[in-house]
Amino acid sequence: MNQKDSYDPQRQNMTNHFGWEIPRSYLDTKTEFIAAQTDAVVHNSSYVGRLKATGPDTLDLINRMSTNQVLDLGYDRCAHTILTTNRGRILDLIHIVNTDESILVLTSPGEQLNVINWLDKYTIMEEITVEDVTTSTRMITLIGPNCILNLDSLIGSNLQSLDPYSTQLVNISDEIVRIIKKPVGDIQTVDLIMEPQQLDKIWDTLLNSGTFLPMGTDAYESFRVEHAIPGHSSEMGESYNPLETGLIGSIDFHKGCYIGQEVIARLDSYKKIQKHLVTLIIGGDHDIPAGVDLTCDGQYAGQVTSVALNPSTNRLVGLGYINTANAQIGTKLGLDGYDSDTAEITGLPQLFGAGE
Repeated sequence: MNQKDSYDPQRQNMTNHFGWEIPRSYLDTKTEFIAAQTDAVVHNSSYVGRLKATGPDTLDLINRMSTNQVLDLGYDRCAHTILTTNRGRILDLIHIVNTDESILVLTSPGEQLNVINWLDKYTIMEEITVEDVTTSTRMITLIGPNCILNLDSLIGSNLQSLDPYSTQLVNISDEIVRIIKKPVGDIQTVDLIMEPQQLDKIWDTLLNSGTFLPMGTDAYESFRVEHAIPGHSSEMGESYNPLETGLIGSIDFHKGCYIGQEVIARLDSYKKIQKHLVTLIIGGDHDIPAGVDLTCDGQYAGQVTSVALNPSTNRLVGLGYINTANAQIGTKLGLDGYDSDTAEITGLPQLFGAGE
């Protein structure tokens, strides 16, 4: 279902992004990208899945189905956790937000129905109701090292003192919206959840403050790849387990049983990880698409999963999975079918840290 939001009056550069019509750019990709790196931007992230779960057994069920400890998640707190299959593969990386009236579940774009069906599959006697509120709400994400400072200056709050992974209601231009302070790796981000009719006013207030620039989908994709944020279907899904994807920081190895726990614990204990997510710098004369095989000494070593242009350096950056034997920073790899191009491993990302 397409969703059009009226804050973009010119309707230029629109793209269908997970069923939502969102501008590819507002200014230019380089300006938007650099602002996210050095200051603060506002991005329409309404395409992120949003579920509203109610019932006394909600946290207990999610705790028994996912990798992190969420059973004792307090009011106005947030946590990241991974729904895994019985084979220890990723169904989705989700964020759980405990509000006063319900549990808000943020899913990957387009994955909300799969998450609902997965929860329903394992609901037997539990009292829980899950509603998809993606199309009946809107979401804006503030990104950048100054995004919290700039928001504080705008609304006279003190969100800098708010603990990471916290949520509260705030007043922006006489509109009450929910903010979620949700860092992603070393990136400062704040999600704003609101009613559809509030979006235009909130968006305009942020831009008119002069402290935020708008960010379209092109700059966000470059930013995502540059900062090794895994995307569903490209770097996450049932082809991968959380350890391969560098999501060990979303795994609590001391909690009780959950679906896929034995597989994940065995992989970790016996160091049986077959491949790793890596960041890449791609050099050469061609535009390399995702899906190209990576080679080492002429042998298959892995695959490129995402490619984007870093507009500040004008170089291609990428994400990919590399077999463990070759997953070393500085390793130079070939690109199958592109003999004059190379890819160099620049990092083995762990989005939420190295865990315990």
